[in-house]
Amino acid sequence: MLTKFQLFEAKQVGILYHWTTLRSLTNILENDEMISRELKCLRNHTEDTTEWGNYISFSRNKTLNYHKKSVLIIFDGNKLSNKYKFEPHLFMEDPRFKEEAEERIKISKINNIKKYIIGIQIMKWEFDHQKPLDYYQSLIPNVKIKIIE
Repeated sequence: MLTKFQLFEAKQVGILYHWTTLRSLTNILENDEMISRELKCLRNHTEDTTEWGNYISFSRNKTLNYHKKSVLIIFDGNKLSNKYKFEPHLFMEDPRFKEEAEERIKISKINNIKKYIIGIQIMKWEFDHQKPLDYYQSLIPNVKIKIIE
């Protein structure tokens, strides 16, 4: 006897991380979008964009914060991978990045980014008290925002 059933298949990317600044977090949450460095430079007319790729970068390594950014955004990589294609990137030539495990989405902008965010951690030393934690929490009410040491 044959039985009908639906098969739901999805990639298992897991949890992904993105280190950024408090200012960028504010932009991400207020605009509900995440943009590539190249698009950011084009929008702000700040620098030559030829050295920046048109991609958005994530890491599988939570502890790697090479540029010493103050905000860690935690993403549901499985949910992201249902809509966007990830490409792994390795920095073989540079030993500082040997633990990077970078995943890139080759796109200039991800809209509705808040629906993929599952957590946010802000370093206490960088927390901007001009905007209270309640302000950030109001921008993304279903996600826990933690201030960490």
